[in-house]
Amino acid sequence: MVASVRLPANADPGLAARLRAVRYVYTDLDGTLLGPGGSIFTSPGGGLTLDPAATLVAGLGAGLEVVPISGRNKWQLLGDVRLLGLDDYIAEAGCLIVRDRMKEEIPVAGGFGPGEGSVFDRILSSGALELLAREFPGRIEPHDPWNEDRDFSHVLRGNVNLARANSALTTLDLPISLIDNGIIHPRSHTLAGVDEIHAYHLLPAGAGKAGALALDLSLRRATPAEAIAVGDSASDLELASHVEAFFLVANGARDESLAARAARLDNVYVTAGEMGLGWAEAVRSVLHARTARD
Repeated sequence: MVASVRLPANADPGLAARLRAVRYVYTDLDGTLLGPGGSIFTSPGGGLTLDPAATLVAGLGAGLEVVPISGRNKWQLLGDVRLLGLDDYIAEAGCLIVRDRMKEEIPVAGGFGPGEGSVFDRILSSGALELLAREFPGRIEPHDPWNEDRDFSHVLRGNVNLARANSALTTLDLPISLIDNGIIHPRSHTLAGVDEIHAYHLLPAGAGKAGALALDLSLRRATPAEAIAVGDSASDLELASHVEAFFLVANGARDESLAARAARLDNVYVTAGEMGLGWAEAVRSVLHARTARD
């Protein structure tokens, strides 16, 4: 039995009505559905909780389709969806749509035109990594070992001025951009003096989670009214323009600039709980709306 619904603190009276048609839940994983250490069973404080898992089971039982949309690579996510009882996902921060546990792969990242090697290799040879290291010495580095076995994007960690980074990247021959995928807590790094560490993705300009979600909905012949998204980062917040409602988990709202951006959007709701507890609030809101409809 899933816990009773607790609506986000800024929920408006019309929230239940706008969620009644929802069939799809697009969700970030790290810092959203998953708690510290990447576990669905870890509470934000480091203890144990069944709430996110129980809510996931309730959602799947009610016919919701949960689609992870993550910076992880396709192999990592294949293992994740098998453990979670899911089938489809969107990998590498929106660069690859995967259906039915890798029976179908739909590349989304483009923009480079003809060339030799994978998108990952072409970014590697473009000089983008060296450029960022020069521009922000000691403040950004590859997020090893999670930067391995990738086809489209490089995952980095650090803390940099995103606008300045993307301005610098325009000097390269290839159209490449850097996106912020939220605060992380790596066990090891060489970023001395960097207190708040973010995960970044270096990928073809124009690629990202939002475009991949929009394409995925279109391929399903579904509309934004049939979907919500849940996340904790700037790249997740961009999903709001393609879904009926976006839920920003409370830990994401601790980023003041992100919270300010979220406040300007009329379909964004901030959960009371952090990480998986906030995710559970979002999905219970949908289940509550569907019950009210029936």
